[in-house]
Amino acid sequence: MEFIPIIELAPSNQTYSGLIQAVENGVYDIVIGDITVTAIRRERVGFSTAIFDNYLRIIMRKTSDVNIDLLSFLRPFSRNLWWLVLGACIYAGILLCLVERQDNEALQNRSLVSQITMRM
Repeated sequence: MEFIPIIELAPSNQTYSGLIQAVENGVYDIVIGDITVTAIRRERVGFSTAIFDNYLRIIMRKTSDVNIDLLSFLRPFSRNLWWLVLGACIYAGILLCLVERQDNEALQNRSLVSQITMRM
């Protein structure tokens, strides 16, 4: 990925409103600090949601249009690799079924198809 973060401390004379404006204008990508969330500030930038009350917030630029792809988790691998993963899971299920059938009396009376279906 070769992502190199640049961490920059804001000047000591920088105001909180100035930090909000700097994020809005693209000077900073994010700001982390004890910044109070107000309605006016929330309209200008995005704030992180607090899990517990610690007064530490992350501020980032608001995105105008966000398209969410629900299948984006499939992108790291090619379609052929996903087929290979699916095939490996089915193959492993069949092997487990055959091995388990020899030692488990409850499975010896069931049909092979129902056992394979149960494993999937």
